[in-house]
Amino acid sequence: MAHLQEIVGYSEEDLATALEVMESNINFGGKARITICTEGMPTEEELDYIFLGMVETGCHVSQPTARLIDGIPTTEFDLQKGSPQWQVIIPVLVPLFTIGLIVFGITRIEAISKALVPLILITVGGLIILAVVLRKPAERYLERGGAIPRLATTKKALAAK
Repeated sequence: MAHLQEIVGYSEEDLATALEVMESNINFGGKARITICTEGMPTEEELDYIFLGMVETGCHVSQPTARLIDGIPTTEFDLQKGSPQWQVIIPVLVPLFTIGLIVFGITRIEAISKALVPLILITVGGLIILAVVLRKPAERYLERGGAIPRLATTKKALAAK
């Protein structure tokens, strides 16, 4: 049995309010056929404007169609409840993507460590060996009166004194 409900309004704001009320009365996933009677037949541009306006307000509607019913200009469209809204989904995607990257990194930490640990050990070991090998020649150079290299700005500051 079809349940008919009539909502009367005289402006676009009334239409937006009426659509919200109508959508709140529909069960999840349900549809309602909306019929709007107007004083004149709307143009295709006006129908597109109406459709975009309803979509921007968050309504899930079909493209409106206009025709004469018993000599009365009538616009009809379907309203559906339960379609996901991108405004709600997009902010959730960013944290989910970040969490996914973290989980991927944690699960791949073994492979990453297998590649990096030998490289780090070789680098640190090489620096230690280099410091030990070069320590004696550096000490002898300084004992013979060798100067410690200084930055160019340090030399200018010393020359000015």
